[in-house]
Order: sequence, then structure tokens, then C-alpha cells
Amino acid sequence: MTVVGVPREIKSGECRVALTPDGARALRAVGARVLVERGAGAGSGFPDDEYAAAGATLVDRAALFADSELVVKVKEPVDDEPELLHAGQTLFCYLHLAAAPELARRLLGRRLVAVAYETVQVLDGALPLLSPMSAITGRLAVQVGASLLQSDHGGRGVLLGGVPGVAPGTVVVLGAGTVGSNAVQIAVGLGARVLVVDRNPSALARLDAIYHGRVETLVGSADAIGRAVSGADLVVGAVLVPGARAPVRDRRRGGRPGRLRGHHAPDDPCRARLRRGGRAPLRRDQHAGARPAHGHARAHQCHAALRPGARGRRHGACPAGRSRAGARPHDLGRSPGLRAHGGRARPARRRPRDCTGRRAAPRAQRVAGRGPARPPPPGPPRAALPYPRHAAR
Repeated sequence: MTVVGVPREIKSGECRVALTPDGARALRAVGARVLVERGAGAGSGFPDDEYAAAGATLVDRAALFADSELVVKVKEPVDDEPELLHAGQTLFCYLHLAAAPELARRLLGRRLVAVAYETVQVLDGALPLLSPMSAITGRLAVQVGASLLQSDHGGRGVLLGGVPGVAPGTVVVLGAGTVGSNAVQIAVGLGARVLVVDRNPSALARLDAIYHGRVETLVGSADAIGRAVSGADLVVGAVLVPGARAPVRDRRRGGRPGRLRGHHAPDDPCRARLRRGGRAPLRRDQHAGARPAHGHARAHQCHAALRPGARGRRHGACPAGRSRAGARPHDLGRSPGLRAHGGRARPARRRPRDCTGRRAAPRAQRVAGRGPARPPPPGPPRAALPYPRHAAR
């Protein structure tokens, strides 16, 4: 009889449990013995009574690791858990050893068999044990990012969906896999401008077909990613390299101050590593912070739309509206004499002079015949007729 042990997760912030009471009942039905540590399911809403009713045996921590042949966990062993494992046991959990070489050495010293959830693949290459957590992570990424962009949570006061008269926020998703596609779904639902970057044209074509052009797609390259990230309000890193550490190269220089960049471990929605442009990373317990000064036109645009008389103010007259590298000039806080060109603001071109030295009328007025009157022909003026013009016919 196989003995399956389900310990309580002790990693900080981890509330999940590896086996539900229904799962324990299914294992008991095939003849396996199930050991569950007391309080293992409390964080997920499963009391010990439900495990006992399903046929599981409630034990303490030491007895569980000593008697189990198969240890089923959610997260990798931490603290003293590697030392509680013994030779011949099988460990089944999310490991991500590429980012934890010291843990890999400790597990190798225990002479056990460790199977990582994130590396289990089916014949078509899919990752069935990673996909559910990846879907949760992608959806939470945009939800948490939208909350942290609020000014009362330390953000710049950007509303991803925008309002009439103010452009929506920009969400850049790096990767079009399970995490990325779920992040795109929530971002599109919020009404944001969404840009997806991926190296696989087939994945980009799939998203384009689903959203009928509502989502902008871009084949990934170093320069393309840099340009996309520089104009983003929220960046979701959703790149997965099976069995290896996900790339975390940071291109934050030249980007928008106060934007959020989220790099996510696909199996752990509680550990989205959020950073703010030009500021320190957000701690797990840090939900609010000092409100940053408006350093970009997008934040200034929201204020200009609500401030009377702001439309005639020149761009850059207010320190909050100064343009930065890669920034797009706002529409509501600039004068009509400025035009958008290459992400910068420049004065409008002067109209050319005509043959008399005067400024030529705009093209639309010249076409409509409302331009300046032509000079009279040379010579004495023509005498007025003594009778109406129509009577001379």
C-alpha cells in the first residue's frame, strides 16, 4: 500500500494545499493510505474534519515525513523541510530549481526522487499541471497592477480603461502563452490599450483572430521590446522557459516614471514581483506608498482635462507636463501650435508666403474659395453702369 503524505505549507504567504478532501477520498478508493498534517487545509477552507471523513489520517509533522513514501506539496521545501525528507522518498511539488541552486544541492544530498509540477509534459508538449496556476497568475497580474496604479496605492492615478476625453492606459504583455493570454483577456475587458509581444507568430495570430484586431501584436526583438515597454503603464512579464529561469532583463531606462512591471512565477499568483519605474520594488506587505510626482504627460493629461483654462497652456509650462524620452505628448494640456512628431512635441510649421509676401491661407480655405482677396487689376477703375447688370442682357 502506497502511503501519500500531505504536509502543511509553511512558506510565507502560501495558503494552498496539495490535496483536497475529494482527492483524498479518490486515493483511498484505489487502496492508498493518505496522511494529512493537522491544519494543512485550513488556509484553503478545508477543515480537518473533512479529511477525516474522506478516510485520511491526521498526523503531526514529524510522523508524516517519516512514514510517507510520496510527499505531495504545493511549493518547494523550505526551512527544515529538506532535512525531514529521507532517502527513497518521492517529492512531488513545484520546485523551480533553476532559480534555487542551493535547494537543488540540498535535495541531491538527501538521495530522493523529486518531480517538479512545472516540468510534467504530455505528448503535445503542453504543461497540464502548470496551466491552471498560469491562468490564475495572468488574470491576477492585470487586476493587481490596475489597483496599484491608483494614486491612493502609490501609483500615478492612471485608469487603464480611460474615460471619454482621456486616452486609456497601455498594457504591454511579454509572452502570448497561458499567462499572457489570460492577462490580455482581463486587460481588454478593462478597456486598456493592449500590446502583446512574442517570438511565435502563430501565438500572435491566434490572439489576433480571437480579438479581431482589438489587440496589437508585435514579433519580439530587443529593440521592439524596448520601444513597447518605454510607453507602457503596466508591463506583464509572461515568458516561460521550461526547466530554466525566466529572463528578467530590465529595460526600464527611458520609460515612464511610475509605471508597473510585473514578473510572475507562473505557479505562484501571490508572488508577482512588481516594480515601479525609477522606484524600489514593492514589498509583499507594501500596498501603498508615497505618491510620486507626476513625471509624464499621461498623468498630467488627466489633471489638465479637469482644470479650467488648461487647454490654452503650452506643453511643458507646468513641471508635471514636461515631456520625457519615449513619452507621447498629451492632447488636452498643449496649445494648438504644437504637433505630435515621433513621440515629441514640436512647433507647427509656418504657412508659406505667396507672391505678395503675405502668409498663404490654409489649404482648406483656399480650396473653399475663402482665401485672401486677389489684388485689383492695374489701371483706372471701371465706371459703374447706370443700370442694373441684369438689365444689360
